[in-house]
This record gives sequence, C-alpha cells and structure tokens, in this order.
Amino acid sequence: MNLIMPDDINMAIADMEKKHKDPLRSLIKKLRREEPAVYDFLFLNDDMSESELNQDEQELLITANLIGWHIIRENGRRGQKISDNFLEAQLERNFNLFEKTLTSKKKVDKHFYDLCYKFNDQPHLINFLMGLMFNSPDNYTGNIRNEALLTMAFHLKTTVDCLVLDEDKWGAYDKYEKQYSEKDFKVIQKAIKKYIKKFMKGPDYNGLSADCKDHAEFIITSFGDFMYLQYLSATQEWNANDTLDCCLNIMPGKIMSNDDDIFRSVAPVLASFFNFLSDEGIVKDGRMIAGKLLGIEKKLIRNSNNPANWSIGKTLLNEAVKAGVDIMERKAMDEFIKSYNDSLNLKNAENKFKEKTGRNDPCPCGSGKKYKKCCSGLKLVE
Repeated sequence: MNLIMPDDINMAIADMEKKHKDPLRSLIKKLRREEPAVYDFLFLNDDMSESELNQDEQELLITANLIGWHIIRENGRRGQKISDNFLEAQLERNFNLFEKTLTSKKKVDKHFYDLCYKFNDQPHLINFLMGLMFNSPDNYTGNIRNEALLTMAFHLKTTVDCLVLDEDKWGAYDKYEKQYSEKDFKVIQKAIKKYIKKFMKGPDYNGLSADCKDHAEFIITSFGDFMYLQYLSATQEWNANDTLDCCLNIMPGKIMSNDDDIFRSVAPVLASFFNFLSDEGIVKDGRMIAGKLLGIEKKLIRNSNNPANWSIGKTLLNEAVKAGVDIMERKAMDEFIKSYNDSLNLKNAENKFKEKTGRNDPCPCGSGKKYKKCCSGLKLVE
C-alpha cells in the first residue's frame, strides 16, 4: 500500500465528518459488514477485557482503530476481507516484537515508535492514531492509565498492520502454529546443501570477491539454520522481513568470529544467493530480498562488534578466548563454563544445557531470554 501522508489523513477525516452525523456509529456498522474479523478483534477480544483495559481505555482504543480503518479504506484498501488467522498471527508476531518493551519499559519512547512502524511502514498514520490515544484534550474526563498505553498501541498496530499488508503475500503465518521438528530441520539442511552446490557453479557465485567466496558456504549454511531455528521457515518461505532481522540481529549475536570479513561478506553472499534462488524459482521474491540486503553491511558489522547484541553463548566464548582457553578443547571449555557460571551465580546452568530445551523455554544459561533468542544455534567460525 502507498504511504499515507498527512494531507490524506486530513481529507479522510473531513470526509468522515461531512458525510455522517454520527461518524463512529456509522463506521461500526460498516466495519462489521466489510471486515467482520476486525470487528470481532475489537469488540469481542478477551485480551482487551476489563482485566487488561478499563472501559474508557477500550472505548478509546476502538475509536482510534475505527478512524484508522476509515483512513486506510479511503486511501485505497478494497481487497479481500482480513481473516481471523491473519489477525491472530500478526498479534503473535507483534507480541514477539514488543515482548521486551511490554514487560520492562512501560513507557513510550522513540524506540517504541520505531517498533510501531515495523511491517506497516506508515509512520504518519501511526503518529496520528497514537496521538489520538496519548494526547487527550483538557476536557476529557476518561480514566486512561499510563501503564495501559503500550497495550493499547500494541493492539492498534496489529489492526493497522493487517489492514495495510497483503495477506496473500504475507500469508497467515502458519509458522507460528508449527512446532520445531528435527526431521524437518535435517530435510531443510539437506536441501540448502544441494542449492549451495549448484549456486557455486553459476554466475551469481562467480561474481563474488575472493573473500566472499571463501565464506559463502558457511554464511549460507548458518543463515539457513537460523531461518529455521528462529522462524521455522523452510527455504521457499524466506521473506524480506525475517531475512533482514536474521542478518542484522541473529547472525551478529550468534556467529563467533574475530574477523570482520565474515560479516562484511554476509550481505553480498546472501544477495547473490537470493538472486540464484529467484532464478531457480525457489524464492519468489528473491531479487527483491537481494535488493534490501544491499547497504546493511555497516550496521551488521557494528552490531557484531557490540557486546550488547551478543547472545550469552557468544559472550561466554569471547570471555573464554580472552582467558586464553582453547575453545576447541571440550574439557577446557567445560572447566571454563563451570568457573564462568560460578562467577555469575549460575552454578547449575552448564548441567541444564544437557537437558532437552524447547525453543520457547527459558535459556539454560540464565539470561532470562527464550532459548531460540539466546544460545540456540550458536555458530563458531574456525
């Protein structure tokens, strides 16, 4: 969908006020008829019950959503009706995105707004709608609690996302309903290995620099592993959003290398590989994804060198290297892990790694993060 500008918003609001004596009542009727799933999400959503939001907060949230729907509707949305599955999946996706903010910060800041723009790419619309909720007029007598604003914004963003995104293109995100399967993972790894072999015989690979060629197999293999471990995505399901998130956040946090060349090679190698996958008909939007990878090199390297972005596993390996431990020696590493965990009051953490840990279970390292977001899939460049 095209970017909605401030003038578009003003025209839609003026049209709404001009055509209807009671705009909100009219919008409710239209929404129930045209987007029943969105109507149910707003009016029959248990997550927005009294235990989560009070009556004033619910009414304000519904009002902002109705106005947002009208603005989007007036600026070109006339596609198929949104499905319940799409709303539920996008809600889950946004929960994962907002999880840290919702459970810790409890306040609105620039980073929070940046999160609200993600997926929908509608900053003017989001700013306007957030302003309706956050900036109450002086004569407003409702009880809107500061601690409820993040939850309200989270639900508003979910509705806007689904209204502006193409469900056919983005899909209903069935991957959230999938479970990790070792068998599926091995099948995917085998397929990627086959693709790499063919890729390395073609022009996309031959056009890479010598350094990129040296790192290509490791980069693609690691990327493929992370795309399944983090997003449960097989090759044909790879999309631009998860690809960029993986390259900028997951890989810098989990690949252990003291050489920037490996990270400098990530974007060109994967861009060439996506071009290959597109030509082979494996990833439909491969060339578009390849284009989005261009220009991320500096940010990727910066993230890889920032300890704040590292998983606990990568942090531990770096500490081992600093201590002069041969990280390829299992016995030496076991002794260092015990000593390191003792210093952090995590005496039993190393034993927990021997137990079966689910992707969404707390990471055994004691970081407080989910295992899939922390030590799962740590990669070591030998």
